[in-house]
Amino acid sequence: MIGYSLPPSDTEAKSLLSEVRFLGRRPRIKIACGPGGASSTYPEVFGNRFKDTGLYTEDLLSGWP
Repeated sequence: MIGYSLPPSDTEAKSLLSEVRFLGRRPRIKIACGPGGASSTYPEVFGNRFKDTGLYTEDLLSGWP
């Protein structure tokens, strides 16, 4: 997802992401929200596994395999 702030009112997105979190295989999800950081909703959905990269999208993708 690029450019999505995950507002607290978007219960459908929160539900979807919560389900992805509990799949048998742990997915890798990287969050690029720039130095300002991700909204407080991301750690609410992902719990203690959440880590904000602190990078802009172009910086995150520059190291893409």
